[in-house]
Amino acid sequence: MRIVHLFAGLFFLNSLIAQDFRTDSALVDVQTIKNPVTEELKFVNYLITNSQYNDALFVLEKLQEDNLQISSSQFDSIYFYTGWVNYFNKRFGKAITSFEKVSKETDLYYNSRYYAAFCYAYTQNFNAAWDVLTNLDISQKEELKEFHNFQLACVALLKRDLKIFEEYAAMFKFSNYNYAKEEEQLLTYYKDISSAKHKSGFLAALISAVIPGMGKFYAGYKGLPFGALFTTLPLAAVAVETFIKGGLLSPQFIILGSLFTVFYIGNIWGSALSVNAIKKEIYAEINYNILFDMHIPLRRTFE
Repeated sequence: MRIVHLFAGLFFLNSLIAQDFRTDSALVDVQTIKNPVTEELKFVNYLITNSQYNDALFVLEKLQEDNLQISSSQFDSIYFYTGWVNYFNKRFGKAITSFEKVSKETDLYYNSRYYAAFCYAYTQNFNAAWDVLTNLDISQKEELKEFHNFQLACVALLKRDLKIFEEYAAMFKFSNYNYAKEEEQLLTYYKDISSAKHKSGFLAALISAVIPGMGKFYAGYKGLPFGALFTTLPLAAVAVETFIKGGLLSPQFIILGSLFTVFYIGNIWGSALSVNAIKKEIYAEINYNILFDMHIPLRRTFE
């Protein structure tokens, strides 16, 4: 009888162990569904932090191909990280597509929208960048209001909408470490753009007609004007001398007078064109600086 009870006890104990094992197995199965995605996303973040962008992109693509049970919040993370990788690789079109997939329900929503706006701005699509920012509701995000104002000011200046820029610049506080210096820089760029914008090609041509080459100095070129002046004036002096000695129809005067005329008219025309040329140079440099100053606070604020 004791032997029967012993076997019965062993059978009961074995059934309990088996039941615990099945329970543990169920927990393991649940964890293998949830945890791998989370762990892989942590790994992706590590790869991006260490500038291993192609490896990060490979992991992100593999996550979506493996048909794992991915939650909506995890998909948002995948979209954001994919956009981030493409942003770092300067594939801005792909970055925008990924950033715009991030839903409003995640904390990454605002990050993604500001990065999307920057990508649009970098690709010279300033109107799209403006639309992204102006359509972004930050009424419940008090901590982002000053930063949002700064980003709008950057895009307004890129668009050369000086009146709108002045409205946002009036709200600069210069108090936040993340972009106080950049706010000051924007005011400098604003002054440079305003100065270049009001220069006249006609006035530059007129100045060069009176003093050869000085129209280019007015336009903003510092070295070229004096080279034009020292070339044109000696030709004028020699042409006048040959006219006095040989007269209007002398071969020497015709040759030198024609040469002087070409240089003289060329300087006038070149001075007129130099205003627009230097505007393009100044604007290109300012745009580069604005984008740089727009990008650094973005990284400081969201990383």
